[in-house]
Amino acid sequence: MSIGVWVWAPRPLLESELHCLISRGRPLKRILHISDLHFGRVNQAALEALQQTVLEQEKGFDLIVVTGDWTQRARAREFAEAADFVRSLTCPVLSVPGTHDVPLYDIGRRYFAPYSRYSILRPLTLSYFQDETVSIVGLSTVNPYRLYNLFRPNAGVIRDSDVDRVRVIFDESPRTAFRVIACHHPIYDLEKNVWLSPERSSKGLIALKPDIVLSGHSHMQRVAMSEFDGKPVLHISAGTTISNRIRDQVNSFHILELDASKSVIVKTYDLTDDGFLERGMPTEKFSF
Repeated sequence: MSIGVWVWAPRPLLESELHCLISRGRPLKRILHISDLHFGRVNQAALEALQQTVLEQEKGFDLIVVTGDWTQRARAREFAEAADFVRSLTCPVLSVPGTHDVPLYDIGRRYFAPYSRYSILRPLTLSYFQDETVSIVGLSTVNPYRLYNLFRPNAGVIRDSDVDRVRVIFDESPRTAFRVIACHHPIYDLEKNVWLSPERSSKGLIALKPDIVLSGHSHMQRVAMSEFDGKPVLHISAGTTISNRIRDQVNSFHILELDASKSVIVKTYDLTDDGFLERGMPTEKFSF
């Protein structure tokens, strides 16, 4: 599907990536969801704790999903650090860009080549993932082009072309597979009852009946179930995993465990003095 040179263009899986996934010989069951890494403004203790977690558990992850804001100011050296981080991993990584992954003050680059530096990650990451258990589609909600967005750089957008793309991929997925959308901005803010702009396109995405929406952006982790037209949708927003730009929460990430009975267990891990530890609360399990 052609979506124009001015939109972040997803790419299909490379043959080597397909071989890597197929060689696992089992359905996708365990996903690490991290977000808002902000290389350039990293909490070194959080980075080291994340690396330790990945080192200890990576063989148990089928996929790592990063929902944007890899960098602080979209500088070349920040993307180089992000690329080094991806290269250190051995399981597939699905990535979408965030608002901080396009230049803020370099107006020329922001307007005419906003993803020129983010492109270093494209050969190293996936834009979608499918197997017999799950279909995950990454899409960009970043809009560096509209004039108002230069003054409101965090404003997100849903493009009709992405709605069409998600529809095509979901239609190709097994009927019993989980349907997951991964993007930087939450498509629907349950607390504020606000849809991502334009509301018509956001509702069009939800009308495709995703089971789970993964996002980031706010640096506030949230897990909540909603219902649209009788269909439950699980909204999982990750906090900032390794940045020192924390707000009212500590650094955190999620681990999702999916099974063929269409249920998912969501575990939240918080940064402590002893590294990332599972939050001391009942494990949340959701069924669809």
